[in-house]
Amino acid sequence: MKEDDGMDIKKIAFINSGGVYSHQVNREGLWKAFDKLENIELKEFSDKDLGQEFKQFCDINTIVFNPYPLSPHIRNLKSQGYKVVGYDQEGAYELKNRNNDIPYYTLMVTVDKAAWEWYSSKSILSYHMPLGADQELYKPMKVGPEFQSDILLVGVLFNLRVYYLSSLGRLKGKYKIRVICGWQERLATFNSSHISHVHVQLPFEETIKYINGAGILLTINRDYHPTPEMGDKNIITAKTPGRYYQEAACQAFQLMDDTRPEIYDYFEKDKEIITFKSSKDLIEKIDYYSENVRDRTKIAKAAYLRTMRDHTWDKRVDRLMDFMRKML
Repeated sequence: MKEDDGMDIKKIAFINSGGVYSHQVNREGLWKAFDKLENIELKEFSDKDLGQEFKQFCDINTIVFNPYPLSPHIRNLKSQGYKVVGYDQEGAYELKNRNNDIPYYTLMVTVDKAAWEWYSSKSILSYHMPLGADQELYKPMKVGPEFQSDILLVGVLFNLRVYYLSSLGRLKGKYKIRVICGWQERLATFNSSHISHVHVQLPFEETIKYINGAGILLTINRDYHPTPEMGDKNIITAKTPGRYYQEAACQAFQLMDDTRPEIYDYFEKDKEIITFKSSKDLIEKIDYYSENVRDRTKIAKAAYLRTMRDHTWDKRVDRLMDFMRKML
């Protein structure tokens, strides 16, 4: 569609279909970014209450925006003439479930480039929008010693995280290692005596304090969802990192595994991001950057500035709006 044929967006009906923890934080960050747009009327609706008030709000200049989880309650809207936009925050991980969703969306936005390529092959209009940082929530702050650690890992204990976390056993007694995790029972699959503190998933406001108190934050990408109900493997291999942006907004120094090379499209290698390729490489870099505080501070500051320039939710939503105005 030509740009001058694009949609004159005046309203956004923001569909809240639930979702907790990271999905809730992302939804709230998106809401804040949409709320800052000029000349756009924004209103939130529960996906289970799309009755008269919803119909009165919507007109031909309205986008119906459904962030993850994608709701079955919106499936009759596209056929009624609504422009329905979904934001799939699972990317490559639940694509086998997305075939059933595709017919009900005018546009599918996804966090992952590989998923975007998959959607494009299905002849649905699609757009790649990685996760962003909510700079009002994720921000640098001074914290007390109770939040400090030498090494911190945050996240559900997927296989790759378990692998690298277990490899740190040789550092026992050398560093204070803290873990904030889901699936903490997986710590029993290896000798985890080198881990000083383990926390079950905490409120994000508290987790952010621990991120700010970490000397080195291990940002290890999710590999796949190892549960029987989800299957053992993805349909495709993910390309886009799901982490780094939010943590960079805290000006945290991060070491990331190199399984998502697309990260270099967003952060400059060795200047704004440091990656590792093996457990040996990880340990060598932990030792180096633990000693060279000035180097890690410089890199963390560069990543923070790049995030504020390019990777906040505000920036993401501005670009998405441009795309929707041209293509819908």
